[in-house]
Amino acid sequence: MEALKIPATDLTPEVCFDPETDVLKISGKSLPEDARSFFQPLQDWLSMYAATHTGEINLSLNLTYFNSSSAKQIIKILYLLEDLTEKGYETKVTWMHKKPDTMMQDRGEELATLVTVPFIFEVV
Repeated sequence: MEALKIPATDLTPEVCFDPETDVLKISGKSLPEDARSFFQPLQDWLSMYAATHTGEINLSLNLTYFNSSSAKQIIKILYLLEDLTEKGYETKVTWMHKKPDTMMQDRGEELATLVTVPFIFEVV
């Protein structure tokens, strides 16, 4: 399986989903005009990855800002992780935010309440 790497732009986050290192990372700000089109390949890749992967699945989110349409797509990814958890996969989300950014910490805490996937909060 090939890695999914998308460089960051002014409106979209960097994506690095690498099956060789088991790093699944989304970082930066997310304000795409069409969030569904941007995030659909991530959801598809994650589904294919889970079909062949037997280890732990860790998603790292280090977002500095995301709009409501991005939030909806991130929630879809979290629901996919939750489905995998229910199928017996070990999954976790690492939510990273800067120390003074309480808004992003709060957003991560809100998302964590929507799923049973374990969240780890890290200040960077």
